[in-house]
Amino acid sequence: MVMGEDLTGGVPAALGGLTALTRLSLSRNKLTSVPAELGALTALTMLHLSDNKLTSMPAALGGLTALTMLRLDGNQMTSVPAELGGLTALTALYLQDNRLTSVPAEIGGLTALEAGAYTRPLFSSTRAVSDTQNKP
Repeated sequence: MVMGEDLTGGVPAALGGLTALTRLSLSRNKLTSVPAELGALTALTMLHLSDNKLTSMPAALGGLTALTMLRLDGNQMTSVPAELGGLTALTALYLQDNRLTSVPAEIGGLTALEAGAYTRPLFSSTRAVSDTQNKP
């Protein structure tokens, strides 16, 4: 599911009821919050929330165990939940262009991350794009 580029405010909690959803792209909007209800999307393999105004992520996203790609780059996040370290199927994680000064140690346990998922420094102002994945 891809939604338009004019969304503002919070991601609708009702999206959490779409439990068969496998791909969700809400990139390039002006979203400011993500509800914990998205943690119910256990079939989700791809979640793109790049280029919004998000400042945090709910810990419930750590339950998205089928997730292979998570794009949170280009937001205003100052932290990410340690629970994201439980996303063991994750092969690509994008956190660049945020206000992060560190990430939880649990993120280091994501052993399925493919080479290229962190091709540029995590804390730089330069966008990182995986060698194997293109931005939608």
